[in-house]
Amino acid sequence: MKHIEQYAYEYSSIKGYDIPTYPNRSEVIAMKDLFNMTAGTSTGSIISAGLSYPLGDSEEERHIPKFFAKEVVDIYVNNGDMIFSKSEGASDLIKVLIFLVFVAVWGVLFFFIGRHYYDNPKVIKEFKKMNSLITDKKRNIKGHHDDKKNKKQKSRLEMVGGMNILQ
Repeated sequence: MKHIEQYAYEYSSIKGYDIPTYPNRSEVIAMKDLFNMTAGTSTGSIISAGLSYPLGDSEEERHIPKFFAKEVVDIYVNNGDMIFSKSEGASDLIKVLIFLVFVAVWGVLFFFIGRHYYDNPKVIKEFKKMNSLITDKKRNIKGHHDDKKNKKQKSRLEMVGGMNILQ
């Protein structure tokens, strides 16, 4: 990372690319000129923002980057402890207790909501009705394919004197 801008400049020069130049910057190329878009999460987003931050608000300054890769790395090295300071908030025990209370409250709430919707007589009656319809459809399909087998089983049951359970 230390020499990436210089390496990019040398590579671009060898290939004959048109390289933008900036005041007080020689033989380096800005990352914003290498990429159309930069993004990241956490540290990457901070680096990306630093590399694309303009020098100023005027039309001329908007195209000049305020920070090059070396400056962004220097900011991290020199000010990293201020950027990522340890949280002085609640202790770990309090965080765990808050999490458990949160889970318990929502768990109980959703338990009763689920029970209201799925464990009531009307829904149970509908499930039983649906189950009997599915069972009847299965019997009809099975009976359609296995008519001979069913007739043999019926006659055997009748001969033995058993109940005819196949309909």
